[in-house]
Amino acid sequence: MPSVAFQGNPGAYSEIAAKTHFDTAPDVTTRPCETFEQVFDLVAAGQVDFGFCPIENTLSGNFLPVYDLLLRRDVSIVGEFIAHDEHCLIAAAGTALSDVKLVYSHPHVLDQCEAFLKTLPATHVATTDTAGACQLIKAQNQPGSAAIASTLAASISGLTIIKRGIEDDANSSTRYIAIAKQAANPPSHVNAKTSMSVALRNQPGALFRALAAFALRDLNISKIESRPSSRAGALHTSTRQWEYMYAIDVEANASQQVMINALSNLEEFATKVKVLGCYPIFVPRGTPSSLSPFGL
Repeated sequence: MPSVAFQGNPGAYSEIAAKTHFDTAPDVTTRPCETFEQVFDLVAAGQVDFGFCPIENTLSGNFLPVYDLLLRRDVSIVGEFIAHDEHCLIAAAGTALSDVKLVYSHPHVLDQCEAFLKTLPATHVATTDTAGACQLIKAQNQPGSAAIASTLAASISGLTIIKRGIEDDANSSTRYIAIAKQAANPPSHVNAKTSMSVALRNQPGALFRALAAFALRDLNISKIESRPSSRAGALHTSTRQWEYMYAIDVEANASQQVMINALSNLEEFATKVKVLGCYPIFVPRGTPSSLSPFGL
């Protein structure tokens, strides 16, 4: 019976995605947490089997606190999942769209619904999670208050959906990561992605040489994100301002010789390299192997 921690209240998008990702496991249980940090703490302490967190969205960008925790904590990424999160405007029964004066939701979700929100003469209020926004307006019972959240969150809180699909892009998606105390280490024949953090010297050509370690071996970098080195904690002691760590995703299995060589090359001139995890690349279920860019 695997246990999975997520940030938010029951009905949060992360819980919905986690249950879908782990739906082949029998009797999976989810554990809500107030913060991403609590999710990482539970995983590191072995109190849950997995943590499940959003890492990036195609509209609102990166979840930077999750990146910072990956740099600082001793956990591994063991899986990824991509989902479309349909956003709904939710309020008490009898509330009309024209009645809405306050809209509560997570900052990323407010950003993802920017165009729709511009059509409402309403004040936007940021909350720590979407399902929690529903619980908040339910408890306050204030006329004119609404939340943006999932259909499940509306059902759990006993509220009514005023409008569905209010996100700016109907094809927007959120990428989630599963983390665990132990690395996944998929076999070399598995099409996998390797995530790492890299500290470089602040000198001309440092980033170019880091990327060349993969480019010269025809390895695709699917993601690169810079974070202030001070965010890395004990992983990297910054001696000067404006020094950065780089979180890099490479579409290659860490156990393949070409990736072993690339990492060895990278370590020759990087001041620190930490593999954050190697895990199977997400492929939507039902995707024919002929249409999958990674094979099956």
